[in-house]
Amino acid sequence: MWVLIITLMLSAPSLETPVPHRGFIALYQTEKECQSERTRIDQAMHEAYPGDNTFMLKCEYMANAQPRKQT
Repeated sequence: MWVLIITLMLSAPSLETPVPHRGFIALYQTEKECQSERTRIDQAMHEAYPGDNTFMLKCEYMANAQPRKQT
């Protein structure tokens, strides 16, 4: 499974450098599906927040990732 992850660089007044905070977005069966969604979200973020470079999106392969079952 491929996992789409966003990393936000969060600033805090007491810290000199921003702190990375990783967040899970979604699981995909193929790298192509993940990359397509990554590109779509990246474009939307740049349109909504022009000049904001405090985030990074990437796809990572995780062999043991399993989607949650709906209850």
